[in-house]
Amino acid sequence: MGVETTNTIVRVEGLETIRRIPEFTVQVTKELLAEASEYFVKRDLLRTQREGTGTLSVAIRKTPPAVDGDLGDWADAAWVTIDSRTNQVGDWGHEEVKTRAALAVSGDRLYAAFKTGDPGLLRNSGEALPMLFKTGGALDLMLGTNPDAPLKRDKPVAGDIRLVVTLAKGKPLAALYRAVVPGTATPVPFSSPWRTVTFDRVDDVSSSVELAAGGEKDPKKKGDRGLFEFSIPLSVLGLKAEPGKTIKGDVGLLRGNGFQTMQRVYWQNKSTGLISDVPGEAMLMPQLWGRLQFVAQP
Repeated sequence: MGVETTNTIVRVEGLETIRRIPEFTVQVTKELLAEASEYFVKRDLLRTQREGTGTLSVAIRKTPPAVDGDLGDWADAAWVTIDSRTNQVGDWGHEEVKTRAALAVSGDRLYAAFKTGDPGLLRNSGEALPMLFKTGGALDLMLGTNPDAPLKRDKPVAGDIRLVVTLAKGKPLAALYRAVVPGTATPVPFSSPWRTVTFDRVDDVSSSVELAAGGEKDPKKKGDRGLFEFSIPLSVLGLKAEPGKTIKGDVGLLRGNGFQTMQRVYWQNKSTGLISDVPGEAMLMPQLWGRLQFVAQP
């Protein structure tokens, strides 16, 4: 049986008209960098005004899911899409892979499940705990644990936290970032040449986290590749989950090469293309988070 081939001949004209642009100076100031950073946030705020803010239903379950990497006990969960990618299969084939996440509460713990399509997602050097979001892949959860905080706040307040969970040297590693803790004397700085943001506390909560990976045994099942789930005590987060309550929050993940973070993607916050500015990658933006609604499971 013959093989069909397609040949293409391309002719490019006009190359002789190319001229070098005269040298000129571009002056980049702190003010211009701040304006550029604010542009992406404002653009995403306009998107949320146009499209609305998403709501993630967090089931309060009587029976906790097993943290074992098998997401069969998450069948009835309310999944949200973090992002969608098209991967090449062979020479000509393609497949769409959606990264999805779900949250649940049972007893005194919060549970999170992720379908990522990437078994090697949690490659992270874990060199320095405060910089865990810069050194590779991770699961990322942001919560506004104070239900009385203003929903339209544009700056983090007490109770706004970030939990980054990953694997380093084969062991779970988790950092809890708290933007505002009243009475803090020495906050943790995150700096770049043009700005600094601080968190009042960054704690190692690895010993409190249960983490499991699954879906690596059968690579032919694209929907079962790169499954992850973790749980953590509500008390560590300072979170009280009660039916009917709504808080702000977001869920996402970091992709990297094992020692450097290459991409940040989230369910709600879409202004996260920046990966070369430590303060911008560290800071919390509650104005771009969605809503998490706690619902009692029958």
